[in-house]
Amino acid sequence: MHIQESTIDTQHLLASVFEAADIGISIVNQEGIFVEVNKAFCELYGYSKNEIIGNHFSMMLADEFKEDALRQHNIFFESKESLKGIGSVKQKDGTEFAVQITAVKIFDTEGKPYRVTTLVDISDRKYNQIIQTVLLEISQAASFANSPDELYKLIHDYVGKVMPVKNFYIALFDEENDTIKFPYLVDEIDDEDDVIVNAKASRGITAHIIRTAKVSLFREVELRRMIKKGDILQIGPLPKVYLGAPLMIKDKPIGVMALQSYDDQNSYNENDKNLIELISGQVARVVERKKYEEELIIARQKAEESNRIKSEFLAQMSHEIRTPINSILSFTSLIRDDLENVVSEDLVESFDLIERGGKRLIRTIDLILNVAQLQSGKYKVDLVDVDLEEDIILPLFAQFEKIAETNGLKLLFANNTEYSKIVCDYYSINQLFINLIDNALKYTLEGHVEIQINRNTKGNLVVDIIDTGIGISEEYLDKIFEIFTQEESGYSRKFEGTGLGLSLVRQYAKLNNAEVVVESKKGHGSKFTVIFN
Repeated sequence: MHIQESTIDTQHLLASVFEAADIGISIVNQEGIFVEVNKAFCELYGYSKNEIIGNHFSMMLADEFKEDALRQHNIFFESKESLKGIGSVKQKDGTEFAVQITAVKIFDTEGKPYRVTTLVDISDRKYNQIIQTVLLEISQAASFANSPDELYKLIHDYVGKVMPVKNFYIALFDEENDTIKFPYLVDEIDDEDDVIVNAKASRGITAHIIRTAKVSLFREVELRRMIKKGDILQIGPLPKVYLGAPLMIKDKPIGVMALQSYDDQNSYNENDKNLIELISGQVARVVERKKYEEELIIARQKAEESNRIKSEFLAQMSHEIRTPINSILSFTSLIRDDLENVVSEDLVESFDLIERGGKRLIRTIDLILNVAQLQSGKYKVDLVDVDLEEDIILPLFAQFEKIAETNGLKLLFANNTEYSKIVCDYYSINQLFINLIDNALKYTLEGHVEIQINRNTKGNLVVDIIDTGIGISEEYLDKIFEIFTQEESGYSRKFEGTGLGLSLVRQYAKLNNAEVVVESKKGHGSKFTVIFN
């Protein structure tokens, strides 16, 4: 007797738990018909129990989920597995919301199967996840967008995932020029974008948002009241509801993001106002970042254009100077030959000065032309097989050996590797070593300059130019490859030069997938190493 009463109490207890549960529970037969639902299930959907029992479960589903849900229902009864997932269901008034679904199979005393389904409303959780996703997408938009217009379009699309954006605009405030510009506007009535207005003089709603620096939600009646009081002027059609947020950076407005509706004053509410305030902070940061990037691009383009014009000017001027210099040197040489037997020692020295000065000027012009060619992008790389020792170093050694002897220096050469062939652009590599050897000799007052071909620990072919010259100060080493720079400058400098040679060396090295490194100490000489990768 005690056992029987306990069993009856348990059944009653189970029925009470079913009805009192705060999650929706339904029981559906194999045909998909509701046979039982609890109170929470009815409240979740907005139906009474009588409206649900005896109807097909598909009445509760959003249209886009019905086909898949029916297929899953059939699979469920054929399978031994339970069912878990997230779906979208529909309330009696047509409102759709997200639920977490768990379904298990049970059998009655006759072995007939039923599906017991529990539903948990996760609309708030899913909504928060969507908001977080939108904020992340907006934060990344500046990286994806190729232009400000594309950025504004992305922002418009992302905001549209959490609220209506049929009428949407972004305005930018330029505090320095006191102007408001409307670079992006999507509006079913007013489609005039790129308008620029004076911020202080303007009394439109956008200027009002900038002046107050507050997120504002205005319905038509409030807007009319503000217009009547003179707080704002009506500019364009008046919306039924207006939601605007200032774009703030360091407590200063840089613009406004706004949404409005011309037909439904309930399109936006206080929740939307709080949400747009949250989103506007992220939008402000990406708009400011994109603006900064665009300014950098424009500055770089101006600098590149300036360099191009400068390079073309230098090339043209160099050509104009070189032509008469060549004529002067040629005719000077002819005159010298004609006067060879009668010329005095003083005149011989004068002829030598003319020749040295002319060659120095031509070398300077050649450097300028090479720099101009590289900077304008007109240099054409011609890759060929080259033996560094036979084709470049030895010919240059023979050329510079006489110069070294004239200056009382020794020029030495050693090839410490068996194989010295590379693929490179012959002209640029030859010019690279001309500049390095010439510099080594120029800045070495006594001792020697040594050229070595070696292999480093990684097996790369390297060429070292080592001198016992004046060396380079530690402070100047970081600037040594910059164009037009020299450690000593002005009229007091001791050595000739333009500051172009080493800049060309680095650029020629890059053309050939090589790098140049330098080791030096003031008063103890220098070592320039060219590494071929």
